[in-house]
Amino acid sequence: MAAFIAREPFKGNESTTIKFRDRYQSLRIINIGANDLTFRLSPWFEYTMLPGEIFDERVDSFETLMITGNGPYKGLVRRYVR
Repeated sequence: MAAFIAREPFKGNESTTIKFRDRYQSLRIINIGANDLTFRLSPWFEYTMLPGEIFDERVDSFETLMITGNGPYKGLVRRYVR
């Protein structure tokens, strides 16, 4: 069974790039705004969220999160532990 530890919570209201201190394998992000929100973890993974949508998934290891959009969002990253 996989176990994850939550780290480095974030929130914002505009487009930004977040460089984390470590590599992570899980992401939870909530689009709490009224507009679409797009995020990218790598050149191969980009996802557009509808207003009110929650993304909470295991993903390929990443250390940079690029967010594009206007409106509030919040989230956290998780690291896999054995």
